[in-house]
Amino acid sequence: IGTWASATNGLPFDRTWGQLEVAGGNLYYLGGQDDTATNEQSTVFYASSFSSGDITAAWSTASGGIGDTAAQAAQARTRFGAAVWNNRIYVVGGLDGSAANTNTVYISPQLSSGGNIAADSWVQDTDAPDVARRGNTVVAYANNLYTFGGNNGTQYFNDAQFTQINSDGT
Repeated sequence: IGTWASATNGLPFDRTWGQLEVAGGNLYYLGGQDDTATNEQSTVFYASSFSSGDITAAWSTASGGIGDTAAQAAQARTRFGAAVWNNRIYVVGGLDGSAANTNTVYISPQLSSGGNIAADSWVQDTDAPDVARRGNTVVAYANNLYTFGGNNGTQYFNDAQFTQINSDGT
């Protein structure tokens, strides 16, 4: 690889344990914790201009945070797994706003140019991995969503679970 360079625009706030994904031609930074290390975040930041490698556009804050559905407000998440399939972001597990392990699956709307994720536009899927966990790795491949490993605070997992992604994204 070449020499690392600093991007013109970094994230607007300190974050750790979030996820960076690419969907619909935009960069998305989801959730994580701020520099107090105890404040889980639901915020989604996005940047539209990074084709040269540099992030030349300022980051914007999406209208709808992680898990912002018609039935509930955005849900804080850190140490979760995330993947993209067909321009939808899938958020699986992690720690919630009270630092409890979850097995919840949130699905963004199908994303295109423009970047914003509207409020009330996420879907909470009713099918979830069998164990609440954090630190899991998630990948989407061949119309399937996979989650690997993680832990529940006392036990580490070596399992792999998968589910088929339906044509409507659920």
